[in-house]
Amino acid sequence: MSQKIKYIVLITFALFINEIKAGSVINNSIVLTQSTLNSYTWPVTINGGTSGSPIVITLGEDVTLNSSLNYFILNGNYINFNGNDYKINISGVSFYNGLIKNGSYESSWVEDPNDPFNYIQQITIVNGFSNIYIYNLTINAINSDLASGAGWIGQSAFSINATNGVFENCRSNGPIRQGSGGIVGERTGVTVKKSSFLGTQIGGYAGGIFGERSSGTAIDCYSAAPNLGNRGGGIFGGNAVNATATNCYSLSTIVDNSGGIFGGFSSNCNASNCYSLGTIGTNAGGVYGGNSSGGTATNCYSANGNWNNGTANSILTGTNGTVWNTITSPYKLIAFATSITSDTTITQAWIDNRIHNLPILLNTDVTLTIAENLTFNDANMYFAIRGTGVTIDGNAKTITLSNITNYRGISNNGNYLDANVSAFSGSIVKNIGVISNNSTLKEYCGWIGQQGYGNGEEFTITNCYSTGNITNDGSGGILGNAFMNGTISNCYSLGNISGSYAAGIAATNNYQASKISNCYANGTISGSDANGICHPDFMMGGDSFLNCYVSNGTFNPTNANSNLIGTDGTIWNTTAIPYTLIVFNVLKWGISAYGEKTQLNTIQIDKNGKKGSANPVSENGKIN
Repeated sequence: MSQKIKYIVLITFALFINEIKAGSVINNSIVLTQSTLNSYTWPVTINGGTSGSPIVITLGEDVTLNSSLNYFILNGNYINFNGNDYKINISGVSFYNGLIKNGSYESSWVEDPNDPFNYIQQITIVNGFSNIYIYNLTINAINSDLASGAGWIGQSAFSINATNGVFENCRSNGPIRQGSGGIVGERTGVTVKKSSFLGTQIGGYAGGIFGERSSGTAIDCYSAAPNLGNRGGGIFGGNAVNATATNCYSLSTIVDNSGGIFGGFSSNCNASNCYSLGTIGTNAGGVYGGNSSGGTATNCYSANGNWNNGTANSILTGTNGTVWNTITSPYKLIAFATSITSDTTITQAWIDNRIHNLPILLNTDVTLTIAENLTFNDANMYFAIRGTGVTIDGNAKTITLSNITNYRGISNNGNYLDANVSAFSGSIVKNIGVISNNSTLKEYCGWIGQQGYGNGEEFTITNCYSTGNITNDGSGGILGNAFMNGTISNCYSLGNISGSYAAGIAATNNYQASKISNCYANGTISGSDANGICHPDFMMGGDSFLNCYVSNGTFNPTNANSNLIGTDGTIWNTTAIPYTLIVFNVLKWGISAYGEKTQLNTIQIDKNGKKGSANPVSENGKIN
């Protein structure tokens, strides 16, 4: 009779303090560029700092890494890694282990030297370092994927046996294999805040934020993956232990045995104020995956594929705009909004890098300047004023709204994400043109100022225009429904006015006279009780507007000249019909953004130089 092999688990621990591998070493704070990274020998070791002087690694531009050896090893406490809102592209790498290593956990089965019929599980742990902060970092996977148990940013066992490991405002989009995590890998106990996974694949036992067997804390995180793997979780992978999720959500279909927040076989994990959207499979759960035990779920909502605002509002906390953005359904987290606290100049690249951190919050006394023409294609792309004395200077640039349904307007003041607070005083919006490209305006809103914007005392909107139609009730070409606590001047709208009680300039309760001046509306008026400029019925004494002109679809220069001031060229460009504002640069070739010839003596030409084409070229000879 043959003797059977016996497996006896005898766990031994080999503990090491440091791990140093051959490669370049960083000893001081540094700004990383592509050329700097290309000069390194990988992997690169980062030595630590002190509490008063941490080592700060800052990305200076988008960079690309293309080898499995392209990762950093932390070798000390007090290290900060600032992605600076740039991207690290991981290109053409299979089974990537992650960008940053901080400790490790290795397990293997070896033959017992004292008994050939027994096997011993040997575990080797390299302790991580404490006080590690990684933030504002995006990993963009290009034809790359993760190794099992890995994490796109933090490798497996990140900060093991260490404290104060924090990831904040991080995101990734690459597929994650068995047991891996979108932000950090398996067996990780760090805190992850305001972070997201945007990829298309979550493997078995994997998690959108944390990998398998993790015990960390997720706050204000989400996963947008379409599907979960077997025993996987939207936030934590399977076998999570003592993990916590607060203000988190997942959009994934919850396949058999998986969980919307925690993966299968999780134990003693707690969730609060979280939700899952996806349809729930067999032996699965909106919060916990199959065969999970212990833990509590408080104020958590499982939509099971059928989102309902009323049900969500009755369960989730913060639906008054303190936690959740209830403008969109399913709800998004307010925590992801970008907050600006100092004067800032923005470009399209700046906007694109914050597509997952919307809207843009403007705090007290800041000036936002637009440096180039922008395109918005998301309903949450707008500027929310969150303090007094804010200025939004379009700098004679345009914002094109592309395929947005029920847009609320580019500037908000007070009614931020359905949080009904008082509008802030002293705001200025100037020199902006809003162009509608197959977009619609929400009822009671304006293309420039959202509903309630006009409630802010001493607000100013000047030198602005819009081209979009005004089709919904109570909407305005410049300003939405509100009081007129400020002034609108030198503005115009070109859209047709078909909504009831809509207006070409301001759909406001105009209780104060003469607050709108030197404006015109060109669109045809067909809506019930609609107006070209504003609602005059609510005015209290004096004229409801001054020096304004309503064309009702047929612009007449004589009538315009007799009503508008500045037709001598100081305000209006009268060589274009309808008139444009001289603050906006006139193209020297072709047609303007709204289809009119740019100058009286120019012709429309296409890329082939033919007259009258709808494909104009710019003043530099390039196709618009």
